[in-house]
Amino acid sequence: MLKRKLFISILLALFVVQADSQSLSLKYNIQLKDELIGVLNVKRMIQGTKTSYLLDSKIQILRVMTFDISYNLISSYENGKLIHSNNRQTTNARINVNTTTQWDGSKYLVTKENDRKILKEKVIDYSLAMLYFNEPIGKTKVWSDSFGKFLNIKADGIHRYELQLPEGKKNYYNYVHGICSMVETEQVFTKVTFLLTK
Repeated sequence: MLKRKLFISILLALFVVQADSQSLSLKYNIQLKDELIGVLNVKRMIQGTKTSYLLDSKIQILRVMTFDISYNLISSYENGKLIHSNNRQTTNARINVNTTTQWDGSKYLVTKENDRKILKEKVIDYSLAMLYFNEPIGKTKVWSDSFGKFLNIKADGIHRYELQLPEGKKNYYNYVHGICSMVETEQVFTKVTFLLTK
């Protein structure tokens, strides 16, 4: 009898956790002109007051040389405020970017490779990972986990937004029903497009 009660209690606890938890996954094909070069998987998990974002992409470009590019981002929010994020980018297994943003209870510490800085802002409430799930209506800046700084964003048409990157480049985010349906990125001499598949 005691075992049965314990089993029912565990089942109820699991049900409560699952009922309070929501997740949404998106998948994008990455295209260079008309050539499929990779896939981006994006996931948002909400549990109570906590929200986590996972981005993972793999790109392979075959030209004179082969380039295997990997992009991984994990970010965690609590009550709408960024608590921790880590962005890691590699090319042919060599680390290009490794940036961490951490709220320590009173301030944000941003570590990029061997450089560390303190942010003046007390709240980061919108970052690049959120661009895939939440149309940035009324937003003027977005936290970039990879650059470790805020980037400017502005409307560029109906449900279309221009994100201004360092060095003058721009990315364009397009939305359908609040979800990002396509990203157009400016690269050296070309354009790479992310197209939502599911």
